[in-house]
Amino acid sequence: MDTSFAEREQAGVDRPYTFHVDRGKFDLQLLQHAHEAGAVVYEGVRVQRVFFFEPGQPEILFSVARRQQSRTKVRLVVDASGRRTPLGNQLKLRVQDPVFDQYAIHTWFEGYDRRLLARDQKQLDYIFIHFLPLTNSWVW
Repeated sequence: MDTSFAEREQAGVDRPYTFHVDRGKFDLQLLQHAHEAGAVVYEGVRVQRVFFFEPGQPEILFSVARRQQSRTKVRLVVDASGRRTPLGNQLKLRVQDPVFDQYAIHTWFEGYDRRLLARDQKQLDYIFIHFLPLTNSWVW
């Protein structure tokens, strides 16, 4: 059976599918693309707080490699931290999903042969999702 991920309405979700990517490679591609498009890219920076003292001129409090804190004004703030969402928490915008308030544990297994679960050739690259006999629980 193919799963469409459309089993219930979800605010802001308008597609019944998802993408599976190698996060390390994908994140590197995004970082490199941003740099190539003219963004100044810093790595190893941890933002502690964002200040909005002047309209259109956010200021961030940050540290590099857990050393002394610094502040600087920026043109744009993007919170791409994922579930941790420090800016969403700071602005009290984070809304937890009452059904899928979950986390994922993912790992790679050596020697795993997807062909064992595939019924035909087109399923060789499928990610198989197994629904557990617990409310709103699944693994892949």
